[in-house]
Amino acid sequence: MKRKFLLLIHFFAYSQILMAQTSKDSLISADSVSLQQLLNLKSSGISSELEKDVNESVQAASKRPLPLRKSPSIVSVISNDEIQISGARDLVDVLRLVPGLEFGTDVQGAYSIVLRGNVSTEGKILLMLDGMELNENMYASIQIANRIPVEQIRRIEVIRGPGSAIYGGFAEYGVINIITKNADRNGFRVTAANGMGKEGYMRQTASVTAGVGNENVRFAAGAWLGRAQQGEGKYRDFYGNSYDLRDNQTFQTMAANLLFTYKNLSVSTFLEQYNTQIRDGFDEVRPQAYDNNYKTLIVEAKHQANISPNLQLTTKLNYKFQRPWELRASSLKVASDDSTEYEVYQRSVARYKLNSTMSYDFTKKINLIAGAEYFQDIAKTDSVTDMFYNGKDKLSYNNIAVFAQSLFKYRWANITVGARYDHHSHAGAAFAPRVGITKRYDKWHFKLLYGNSFRAPSVENINYSENAGIKPEKSTVIELEAGYQLDENSLITMSLYDIETRKVIVYSSVDDVEVYKNLPKTGSQGIEAEYRYKKDGLFLTANYAYYTKANKTQIGIYSVEGHDGAILGAAQHKVNLVLGWNVTKKMSLAPSLNWLGKRYGYAPADLSGLGELKEYKPTALLNFSVRYVDFLIPNLSVVLSGYNLLNASNPLICNYYNAGGHTAMPNNPREVLVRFSYRF
Repeated sequence: MKRKFLLLIHFFAYSQILMAQTSKDSLISADSVSLQQLLNLKSSGISSELEKDVNESVQAASKRPLPLRKSPSIVSVISNDEIQISGARDLVDVLRLVPGLEFGTDVQGAYSIVLRGNVSTEGKILLMLDGMELNENMYASIQIANRIPVEQIRRIEVIRGPGSAIYGGFAEYGVINIITKNADRNGFRVTAANGMGKEGYMRQTASVTAGVGNENVRFAAGAWLGRAQQGEGKYRDFYGNSYDLRDNQTFQTMAANLLFTYKNLSVSTFLEQYNTQIRDGFDEVRPQAYDNNYKTLIVEAKHQANISPNLQLTTKLNYKFQRPWELRASSLKVASDDSTEYEVYQRSVARYKLNSTMSYDFTKKINLIAGAEYFQDIAKTDSVTDMFYNGKDKLSYNNIAVFAQSLFKYRWANITVGARYDHHSHAGAAFAPRVGITKRYDKWHFKLLYGNSFRAPSVENINYSENAGIKPEKSTVIELEAGYQLDENSLITMSLYDIETRKVIVYSSVDDVEVYKNLPKTGSQGIEAEYRYKKDGLFLTANYAYYTKANKTQIGIYSVEGHDGAILGAAQHKVNLVLGWNVTKKMSLAPSLNWLGKRYGYAPADLSGLGELKEYKPTALLNFSVRYVDFLIPNLSVVLSGYNLLNASNPLICNYYNAGGHTAMPNNPREVLVRFSYRF
């Protein structure tokens, strides 16, 4: 602890010495809110049509624009045009375009996420909507299937690497920031979509966006209603039980996202009722479908005070209430011959958070961002027979954090130095320093990045840990990126990474009792490459990702026997290809391909509940989309897309194998979707 405080003190002392320097070069200052306002700090970008698209300014509330590639992080950006032209059906389709990110299956219909060969399901990736944190605070999990319709999304930013130095304990492996159309849309738009499979509907969505106002006062709203099927075919558990997925494995969502701004004050509100109807339970099929509900209310007020031309102070007050994984006994219609013990869960959690961040330009060459954050979590149970580990119906924790980040711009390189120190009232301390060196030379650009990150235990991690003794998981990440401008229309980048994770927070189930514990260490190494081309209405994105765990310690429940480089359910090789072509001013075509290398998972072996390791062959998902604007009448857009046209098998595979594990879940059958959108 003392060593970490000394490191922080030395960091600030060093910063003060460097701040005495001056420069003639200009520096765009940053504020505390934007993903890139805090992270985009690299050397000059390439002046081209492609560069303008790739490095589109990050905008929200009162932010100043910063190019994406001026960033001491490895970042993917998916623009609104790419989302719309690609014909993506939902958020999962969009995120599949990100190198190194893939999905699996988890308990009770939830999707798991793997990033760079590391299971990232609970609290290891931060999911944000317009800067508001969406991870639920009981288990820190992310619900993602059929949750946020693509019609609401303006752009998505994904940090493929550590974000804890800025965002804290849910950003250990990465950050997904979804930016909606609330901030920049006036007028009124309605959208309806319907996707059909072989056996009937696969997804149906209705969505509206509206905005009115001027530069001083503005109100915007987005609202949506939707439902979707998990897939088609049969699911079979380790005991030989099976059921048809149709109407037994579904996702329903109803949500509203509201924004009110007055000058430098903004108030955002997000309300959501998300529901999964499932039969797969934890490890075996249930006799009937039952509902898991996820209820969310988030209210955030933000004010930016421009104290001087060089100094801004941003204050945020956030309230988040959630009731995740809810299963009430009263909602079950149990048949008289059904002796199943359903996992009734009736707990809620509220988080109260205050954040204050200062941004100051000492000179034209030196910028400092510094601040503090405090939050308190209060969890409650509604069941008198389901108390927390302390024997009470309530648990409460708090966390206090201080953070700082400085940019020093030199002729030979840009240097970003930052750190965040958190102290959790139960789990203890976590320290996350980061250093980034970035440079552009002629047609080349380089990034050398070092960062520590951590995964803070959530309420149930503590509640179900051995003797409530769970500690923060901590990672060290080293990244190197190099990029080369082939010509004014094309750019290629390649990145290498090494991840070492210690005190790994792992879930297991022993005799139907949940247990969270810290295991020694794990990690991964890998390479990611991307080529982008854009000119005259034609764009091409091609990327490749590879990971290996061969040089790292494996966690037993994630490992693949006889294949040290892989983990369960996640392909070591992944390729994405997206081609968009504006044939005319009104019509565009977009073929795309998602290719996954071979994967491993456990399949039913007999009726005893045991499984056997199975190799799943490589999968190629071929998709095609046609978009037409001003279709028949002005302001009417139509998208017709075909997904998985070859009807390739692409199951969601569980990333772990132990008591509570799953067999592979059928997913992504051939689907034809039509989407109508009308702007008033």
